[in-house]
Amino acid sequence: MKRPVRVYLKGGLALLLGLLLFSPTLALACAVAINGSGSGLDYAMPTNAQGLISFENGIEKMVMSHEIKASNKGVVVIAPIPASPSDVKLDTLADMPQFHGTNIAIAARKNIKPVRELSQLSQIWPIVPFTMLRLVSSTGSVAIESSESGTPSLSASQSKSLGTKSEPEVVVFNTLTKEGITSEVLTAKTSQALYTYLKGKGLTIEEGSITALSSYIGKDFSFVVSWVTGTGETLPSTGSQKGIFVSFPTKEMYYPLIPTSAYSDHSHGEVIRVMGHVSPKLYRGIKKYAKVTYYRESSPSYSAGLSPFFATYENTPVDYTDIELSAPAKAYTQDLAISSRTPFKARYISFIGDYPLAYGILFLLVSSIVTSLLVGLAIFADRRTWAGAFTFMKVGACNILTVIGLVIAARHVWPTDRRRRAFILFFTFAFLVITALLSRVVELTLQ
Repeated sequence: MKRPVRVYLKGGLALLLGLLLFSPTLALACAVAINGSGSGLDYAMPTNAQGLISFENGIEKMVMSHEIKASNKGVVVIAPIPASPSDVKLDTLADMPQFHGTNIAIAARKNIKPVRELSQLSQIWPIVPFTMLRLVSSTGSVAIESSESGTPSLSASQSKSLGTKSEPEVVVFNTLTKEGITSEVLTAKTSQALYTYLKGKGLTIEEGSITALSSYIGKDFSFVVSWVTGTGETLPSTGSQKGIFVSFPTKEMYYPLIPTSAYSDHSHGEVIRVMGHVSPKLYRGIKKYAKVTYYRESSPSYSAGLSPFFATYENTPVDYTDIELSAPAKAYTQDLAISSRTPFKARYISFIGDYPLAYGILFLLVSSIVTSLLVGLAIFADRRTWAGAFTFMKVGACNILTVIGLVIAARHVWPTDRRRRAFILFFTFAFLVITALLSRVVELTLQ
């Protein structure tokens, strides 16, 4: 016995009301810095600290930047490096690169509303296959800025040692004085030896000041030690961002965080900028204090002095990742490892931002299939089987050709079933709600 049409309408209305209730508003139409003074050597909070990292062919290039001025004389910056000192190359940058990239999530978000509205137009006027083409030229992708990519070549200076000739406890492998900053690459057998070495630089040092560096002693680590040696003639009184460049071989990217634990009474913020869209391995202690953002710079620019580090990225869009840390200093119990693998989230966001046409077609297809499945199960009670569900999905997929394709498919599949008309009617209204819901879900995933 056939059920009256009002029964089908009742099921469709129940589905539509449920969707409306849960739908959004629907519109139709590190390194450690030690401050040396006559009274002792204390940990000095670095100013405007940031790290820049690039990784290519097993070589990491890292720039550690702090605001340096003439009054900083006596400040020593010590960075542990997980490489043999003979493999560590050193340089000093006169200035730091400027980054003006755009968050790729912002570009992707700009495509969500146009795609949703064009998909909804498929139920009003069959122009989606044509109007979607406008997205390709009207929406652009976002971007990032460049990175340092050259390896400054510095001839290794003759090693010199502190201690006995037979068993030197501190060995200095390289020394560079440039831009008012002296930097050295060295190894130390004991923390006491490192203390003696720093004290030998004319600083009065508290022996316990280098406790945070003790975990690196006796392991396969080198130290890059830098301090201000310039005068007012070579250093500005108001401060200037200088970069200590270090290049070394490694299996995966590395950034020292343990030295930051020296500032035990402070919250320490740091920005680590890594070239490429990468996956930082955030451990539990800092994960909740970390924010990872992906950028793209369409045309990176840099000063002539930085050209050796940016040659790889010249005249080409560049991706980079910002890792912002704001954890209490005591939370930095491990160094940060960074995988060069591009995470799924960055690929997903880039797809929406860079390929609006492909995203629009996929969004329309998924929305159509989901809507057809829900409406079909609500209207055709006797077809609530796996085979019936598959039929609903096939009919819904035809909505990719606008509502005209949906009508033709429904007439072909259910030529004599009067419920077909109710299906088409409720599909149109439910589709508007479903696209609004799915659009909101996509937007939330971009955060």
